[in-house]
Amino acid sequence: MKTSFVTTRNSSHLRARRGSVVLLALTAVAVATLLGLSLAASRDANLSASANLAKAASARAAAAGAMEIAVELLNDPENAAISNGVLIDSLTIGDATVRASIIDLATGRPPDESAKAVEITVVATLSGVTQTTHAVGRMPSPTIANEADLDCSEFALLATDVLALESDALVSVWSRAPLAALREPVVFGLSSGNSSGLTVNSSASIHGCVRVQLGSFAEDLDDADANLVDKVLRIPAEIHVPLAPTPPAVTGAMLPTLVLDGLMTHNASTIDDVRVPARSAVTLRGVSQLDIGGTLRIERGSQVRVEGITTIIVRGNTVIESAAIEIAPNAQLTIIALGDLSMDASYLGGERSNPLEGRDASGDANYDGGAAAVTIYVANDTRVALLGGSVLKGEIYAPLGRVSLETRSAIYGRALAKEVRIKSGTALFYDPALDTQRGWSNRMSGIWSNGATVQPAVKEVTTLCAEMLGEFAARTNIVPEIRVSIAVAGDNDAKKREARVRAQVDLARGSRRAKAHASPRLEAPALRQFYSLGFERNEKEGDD
Repeated sequence: MKTSFVTTRNSSHLRARRGSVVLLALTAVAVATLLGLSLAASRDANLSASANLAKAASARAAAAGAMEIAVELLNDPENAAISNGVLIDSLTIGDATVRASIIDLATGRPPDESAKAVEITVVATLSGVTQTTHAVGRMPSPTIANEADLDCSEFALLATDVLALESDALVSVWSRAPLAALREPVVFGLSSGNSSGLTVNSSASIHGCVRVQLGSFAEDLDDADANLVDKVLRIPAEIHVPLAPTPPAVTGAMLPTLVLDGLMTHNASTIDDVRVPARSAVTLRGVSQLDIGGTLRIERGSQVRVEGITTIIVRGNTVIESAAIEIAPNAQLTIIALGDLSMDASYLGGERSNPLEGRDASGDANYDGGAAAVTIYVANDTRVALLGGSVLKGEIYAPLGRVSLETRSAIYGRALAKEVRIKSGTALFYDPALDTQRGWSNRMSGIWSNGATVQPAVKEVTTLCAEMLGEFAARTNIVPEIRVSIAVAGDNDAKKREARVRAQVDLARGSRRAKAHASPRLEAPALRQFYSLGFERNEKEGDD
């Protein structure tokens, strides 16, 4: 019985084991079948993916090649195809078809002769696979050697004597500026190119900035990259800073005083003060010049809107307290201050497209026409102070004066003065549109002779006014950059001012036409011209 019991038990166990083996075998066969099918499907998928990758690689290579062609076309002064925003309409490279278009970075429209920087977009298509690449860069100019910008606007901060960046001060690019996409370094320093008089606190934020330093221009990309590593911009001579324009004496009828409220549509001159009462609203429409013999006081809660090209000359002090001065689109305000100018908890700049923006000193304020909408010239050894969280979207040009940013205030634009102090918790955000590439930092501009020596006539421009710039053009055949703020400054006769602006524009146009086909005086160094923004890939569904 014992033996029989053992034998019966072992037989049942063996049958169960054989069943398990069969089940495992069937499972193995099923797994093998599925694995085989999976491998076959994977092989087909890999073949399809490989084909698409090959197409994408070919399209990408075609896009890169077309970008090089587009940049060369842009550098050709005879190329007229960019007038409609198309550089390459349809070109076959290998098996791909490419198209290259171009827009003005500032306007988003096809560029014209006023464009400063552009974006090139190349689209390459191959069997349903599309590769798109973008690049941004400065607009080439065939006449740049015959043009000069003498107002030092390529520098975010420039001082002739003292420049101090205190703890927690911030200097950077205006991130909302269209030309911020160029990723150019922000330049600050002393006009002498030395470090004596320059103080940068260790906790000040100057990332993306370079300092002006005496030295030779970069000759190639290696030199330029080395300068960036050293955080310097080398310029081979001391920067000449002309004085600010000074207005002539007032002639004609003058009012004793003036109170601004409501709509003003005519020019005016006063012997004494001008006041904008508290909580009032003023619109300057058709007012080309307001000459104030005393103090200009814009009181708490008032709103001033400028419509048109307007110059305000203040022979006394300028006081703006908890007020807002906004410049309408396509308008411009030039202030010539002979006394101190202070802004306390106030806004001065382009009309704000976002009414909730307030006084945004964070660096994220909307562009709204940029810094060129407002220019402040300070003609004497006086003080410009921004206090109490004030915001200026504009330029300050005060070669003899002192500029101070205090208590959470900010400038979106640039500042030039004898002494500049960016105090703790304040900021300056540079607008790259102010850099015309015709100034001191570009060896190809008309400021330089043979790329290293300053044109002697440049230093003879002692004042930044239309008269001296016109004389400079007549002597050198180099066209100076004459912006509206320069052309209108220092002339209280509207008809004479308009005639002068027209004459200067005709001079500039005639010189550019005459020199458009002239050979450059100096071979341009091999420096980086366009910055690639990378590639984008798209595939149409159903394409293999």
